Amino acid sequence: MTWNVTCEASGFPTNYTFHPWKQLLGQDTIRSHIEGNQYVMINSSKTTLILHRLALQDLGTYVCSVDNGVRGDNGDVIQTSATVLKVKGTSLLLNKTNAKFTGEIGSSVNIYVAFYSDPPVTIFKFQKNGSNIENTSRSHMYLSTTVVEVLFYNKNVNLTVFMAHLLIMNLTDDDFDDYNLVLENSLGKTDLRVQLHLSGNIIYSPYILQ
Repeated sequence: MTWNVTCEASGFPTNYTFHPWKQLLGQDTIRSHIEGNQYVMINSSKTTLILHRLALQDLGTYVCSVDNGVRGDNGDVIQTSATVLKVKGTSLLLNKTNAKFTGEIGSSVNIYVAFYSDPPVTIFKFQKNGSNIENTSRSHMYLSTTVVEVLFYNKNVNLTVFMAHLLIMNLTDDDFDDYNLVLENSLGKTDLRVQLHLSGNIIYSPYILQ
């Protein structure tokens, strides 16, 4: 998918100087000089940024900066304008290569998987041996939101994500098995195998976009 945004300047004199586009997420600057994409000068007062092959790390606020050497009403020579890019797609899993958990017989375990989804999920379920797990007095599934640190273009930023939980209490031998997490939104379906092993501590690596 390709996305483009045009920045247009107006004022006098018309000797405009356009500065590099910036990408922000919240208050964090992800890229202060966007490279590897296409800039098109439509004319001396317009320029367009074209982003090719959009990925999650492209979301955020894009800032255009321009000046003509004269201070504006705000007292600044460089004037800015901004637009927000939302990247939509199927649910994107974090740590999908290391979804491994452990527990002890008689104890409880909270299996959790972080994911980003825009649009939001409409179907969320855990399965075992091809059958849907139901909420009971011993097992409970729910969604929560949290803020995690992820890497966007070699920059650590805070991203609000969903967390899928499967809470199992009073573990028995039969609970130590492979599970399948199924997530579905209006753009498609995503699934992930999750492993629950006997004994030890939870194994989970830092969040990495996959």
